[in-house]
Amino acid sequence: MERPKTPFDYVALTAGLVMVGVFLFGFIRFSDGPIHECREHGYCGKQGQAHTADDYRAFQIWEGLLAATWIPGAIVLYLHQRRKLAGDQ
Repeated sequence: MERPKTPFDYVALTAGLVMVGVFLFGFIRFSDGPIHECREHGYCGKQGQAHTADDYRAFQIWEGLLAATWIPGAIVLYLHQRRKLAGDQ
């Protein structure tokens, strides 16, 4: 018999979906990341593709957002799994 869902189950599910969503957004949007400063074009991707200063700032924001969602998200998922294995629910 499946145990009833708790609010923490939904928090963990939401955290996991946000983590995946943020990662996939950056993976698709910045497929040639990391974007960094370079002499040739001002800003370049990992394969030397030219980027604008706006692309560079957007990449930096995404990196920060990735850390801001993945660190607490990983903690929530760890705690959820730990509770689930311990049978405290």
